[in-house]
Amino acid sequence: MNKNDKNQDSQKELDLVAKDETPDRAERKAQKAAAKKAEKKAEKAKKAQKSEKGKLRKKLTSSKFKHSGMATVFSCIFVAVVILFNVMFGLLVERFPALSFDLTSDQVNTLSEDAKKVADGVKEDVTIYIIGSEDDIMGDVPYSSYGLKYSQVGYLAEKFAAENSHISVQYIDPDSNPGFISKYSSENLDTGSVLVESARRHRTLTVTDLFSVEQDSSTYETTSYSMVDSALTNAINQVTLERVPIAAIETGHQEMMSSESGNITALYDLLEENNFEIKEFNSMTEDIPDEAQLLILAAPNTDYTQDELQKFDDYLADEDVELSRAIFISCHPTQTELPNLNTFCEEWGLSVDYGSMLEETDESHMISSSNTYVLSNYLQGDQDAEDQITFGNNESYNLLLTPASCNVNIVFKSSNSVVTYPLMGTYDSAQKVTVDDEGNTTETGGTQQYYTMAMGQKWLQDSDGNTLLRSVVVAGSTTMMVQSFLESSTFDNHDYMNDMFLYLTDYSASSNKVTSARVQTNVSDITATLAMCNFLGFWVFTIGIPAVLLIVGIVVWLKRRHL
Repeated sequence: MNKNDKNQDSQKELDLVAKDETPDRAERKAQKAAAKKAEKKAEKAKKAQKSEKGKLRKKLTSSKFKHSGMATVFSCIFVAVVILFNVMFGLLVERFPALSFDLTSDQVNTLSEDAKKVADGVKEDVTIYIIGSEDDIMGDVPYSSYGLKYSQVGYLAEKFAAENSHISVQYIDPDSNPGFISKYSSENLDTGSVLVESARRHRTLTVTDLFSVEQDSSTYETTSYSMVDSALTNAINQVTLERVPIAAIETGHQEMMSSESGNITALYDLLEENNFEIKEFNSMTEDIPDEAQLLILAAPNTDYTQDELQKFDDYLADEDVELSRAIFISCHPTQTELPNLNTFCEEWGLSVDYGSMLEETDESHMISSSNTYVLSNYLQGDQDAEDQITFGNNESYNLLLTPASCNVNIVFKSSNSVVTYPLMGTYDSAQKVTVDDEGNTTETGGTQQYYTMAMGQKWLQDSDGNTLLRSVVVAGSTTMMVQSFLESSTFDNHDYMNDMFLYLTDYSASSNKVTSARVQTNVSDITATLAMCNFLGFWVFTIGIPAVLLIVGIVVWLKRRHL
């Protein structure tokens, strides 16, 4: 290359630099132009997309579309979705009742706060067995003739299970699973019964534990109440407690109150409300159940042998059991003489006038104008003594009814470490009569106060210096514990007996019992049968109304398609 060529190339480079058009700069310029072009293209595509959406919206809202067959298709799809959702939700609630909404006026299908508290505290597996097929229970079939809503049992049981994974629910059809019924043959399980079980123990609930039905004697109108919430709660609480008080019921002496006669049911219910475990035994052939704190002799009709009475003495004298123990004896004017038992009672400062009965001469102190339906006073022990007996937090009780009561005597005030206390007594207007075998009465005592219940009590001391309470209580009236009086809200018999048993066993009601008011379940302005409810729920709301909407939609479409 000659000198002139070199000069020309140099001049060209100088010209490019002067024009700012070097190869690097030109490349950057080209990239910038390409980016700008791509940006314009994207903006154009976005505008086109908006335009398409606008066209679709305009088409969907146009009069032509509304009157076209596509609108009908969309309407049909919407109605079908509503029906499908309704059916699916109904099936879901049927499979999992805990998901249902409680629309009852008193929220009877909702767990109480006490129930939730007990459920949350369960740390071991508990199974709620409901006797009956699930369809029957949830369909209110058991005891439907009494107007009971038995589905509440299923709803609340399922909600217990939803509250705590340790709690489960099983429905046992007695027809298809007779083996389960045979396993618990002593519980007399039938449709509607509930058995709550843990690894520790089990508890059976009958229909009377779950519901109650009362009839007005003048109008014959029936009123039903539900106690399902508290019954299930107490049962779960009882089977999970580390220790429960045991009440032993003696059954070997033709007792006037017994499971066979059925008149002891109310007393059992009262004990079970406080989570007592009940064990029946025959003192002639069996020992008193271990750890029993309360021994009940419910108006025996035959006397006890010396061997049996020795069992009672040993039971009360045992210093190795660091629990309060008591024997409760009830009487009746028609009982035969029981000299051996009376001698045992005299050692505790008490005796009974067998064959005697207390009558009232003042109508204001009797019930139903019957002079044997005697009202008694709560005496709190010796009214002249400084240390009076108080059951629980109650210092008084209203209307303590003691029908057909024997006279209970206090033999001594204090002897051999035993101190006696009158617990209930008549008014001064009462009198004592004797009853012969034919039921005829003869007055044997003037008008004065007689005792209808009294207690002998002593304190033992174990090797560690702990004091142990031992008590014997004699009640002149057995009739005061029958269902009509023990479960009546008119009288305080229930509260009195409840507080006394807790006192005798030194057991706290507040830590051992869950209470809730009975809820009336048949209050309604409009009543409907189960068949009517099913008809309204399925045929009217699930099928009927959607079908009507569909027909109306088709008619409107047929009219508008010609517009």
